Amino acid sequence: MNKILIFLGLVFLLVNNSYARQSLSSGEFVEKLSNSMVKKGQVMIFYVEQNTLAVKTDRQKIIWIDPFLSRKGIPPSRFFHGEERVNPGKVPADYVFCTHAHLDHTHLATVEIMNRVNPKAIFIGPEESKSIFIEARIPEKRIKVIKLNDEMSFPGFNVKAVYGEPTDRERITHLGYIFKIGKIKIYDSGDTRVGLDKYIDKMQSLIEEKPDVALIIINKGANNLGPEEAAKLASLIECKLFIPTHFNCFVNNSIDPKSVYPYLPKDSKMKYNIMECNSILTLNTYPRDSSLMNLFAEELKTRVSLKNNKWHLDGKITYPGSRAEGLLMNVRMVNSIFEEKNYKVFDENKNLENFISKLPEYIKYGVRAFTICLQGGFPGYEGAVNSAFNPDGSLRESYLKRAEKVIRECDRLGAAVILGCYYQRQDQILRDKNAVKNGIKNVVNWIKKMGFKNVLLEIANEFPHKGFDHDIIGTPEGIAELIKFAHQTYPGLLVSASGMGNGKLADEVAVESDFLLIHFNGTPVEKIPECIEALRKYGKPIVCNEDDKDHETSVKALVASVNNGCSWGLMLNDHNQYYPFRFFGYNDSPLIYSKMKELTDAK
Repeated sequence: MNKILIFLGLVFLLVNNSYARQSLSSGEFVEKLSNSMVKKGQVMIFYVEQNTLAVKTDRQKIIWIDPFLSRKGIPPSRFFHGEERVNPGKVPADYVFCTHAHLDHTHLATVEIMNRVNPKAIFIGPEESKSIFIEARIPEKRIKVIKLNDEMSFPGFNVKAVYGEPTDRERITHLGYIFKIGKIKIYDSGDTRVGLDKYIDKMQSLIEEKPDVALIIINKGANNLGPEEAAKLASLIECKLFIPTHFNCFVNNSIDPKSVYPYLPKDSKMKYNIMECNSILTLNTYPRDSSLMNLFAEELKTRVSLKNNKWHLDGKITYPGSRAEGLLMNVRMVNSIFEEKNYKVFDENKNLENFISKLPEYIKYGVRAFTICLQGGFPGYEGAVNSAFNPDGSLRESYLKRAEKVIRECDRLGAAVILGCYYQRQDQILRDKNAVKNGIKNVVNWIKKMGFKNVLLEIANEFPHKGFDHDIIGTPEGIAELIKFAHQTYPGLLVSASGMGNGKLADEVAVESDFLLIHFNGTPVEKIPECIEALRKYGKPIVCNEDDKDHETSVKALVASVNNGCSWGLMLNDHNQYYPFRFFGYNDSPLIYSKMKELTDAK
């Protein structure tokens, strides 16, 4: 069965060769497939050519569909790209699904190699594909036969087999698959025959499922659906995203994917997305709502870094040509993600949205970093219970989602986030030293998994504060240990911890930190240059991320800090910090923000 060649000699429409080019080389594709960490709530589609693609879930499981990677036994002249697009001997795989037993959908040489390099992979397909799996020496214990309307469950996803009309004289089993991952459904049509209206009643199960994403053949060759019927099927199933397949492999059995455009419904919100060979698409598996735009995962773009002790965003020095060049002006907004377990009347989501709506305005007036904290800050009253941590150091999803929203919006706007972990009055929630370390590990791994590059980590706020119960947080030695632990967990992450309001930092902490976090709350303006000078011996950038002086004195502290090469951070107790929290952008303090803009604008 694997030797059937499906009418490869016919030419049906002219081909646009641009879609046969590769976005990534074989090595680049394999590296990204192997090493990309799929963030929680997302899925990545790795498209190769023909109907060959891989889906990677947020459990880091790799699902292949119809892998046709090897060129063995087929003359190179038949392909747009004579060499293998992707080396089958290099690809990782956990599951391999084949829709039917045609050569380019269950390819003996490819599955044989994939089995050899993935000895735990499970191979799934109809009965005819099973014969090829066995010929490829795949042990029967790792083969699953799937039939029409069968549903199977695997770690992190479910799959349902739906109808495909056979395209050959032998009428071998043709299936399509619907993968349910999170809250979205991804449909792959495999091959299904031209003449959709004649068998549409057999596809009611598919239509009723209403998949969000549909990968549908469009080539019209070998009795497959053509552009018009592919567009009709996409409309019938009411998908949000239509991705064409089966058009860029064989030179004499392909089609220009743009030929689908005239047949797309004019009043539909469906998006038609042409993927080049060896390209990648990231989608949200838990979109905020059913709209198309929420299906697409927003790509992260902002990276915070240091070069010669100067702050850079996206590789460019901050505030070029200004008095504050290379500094990082910031504002303390720790209670923007606040919650109150003791008082249900507080609406944490409305509070968050109020803050996020003003981010562009804060940035307009010079702010390039926002301090938030996973245990918030003092809300102006005692007894608040506000923590992203469980007693064992595990993280609470609802709290993380609010932090994620801030980080993503800052990323979109080109700003950084100073993410604090522990706060006095709240560390008591954690059971012991091991829980504290586990909390740091979980936060650092979350940052890494989410792919955030605009985050600076603050282990603890004012670590010498007597409000901390755990010695590993409340002592210089303990904080130094936690900073080192964070570095070991995620090398390259910029980490520090802040001292008290006297503008000083313990030697043990300064040595381990990537940048020096200080507070100027209790530091007179005239003492600020002296405090900064005392820290220069460490040869690291100095960042004040908390100063709660009155408005006029804050302006003087801001100027003194900038004049002495120190980044400065505003803290408005009665406005942003104490309940009820208010975020008015520039109108929080016109005096301070006007001066900040003056100092950060190019001369």
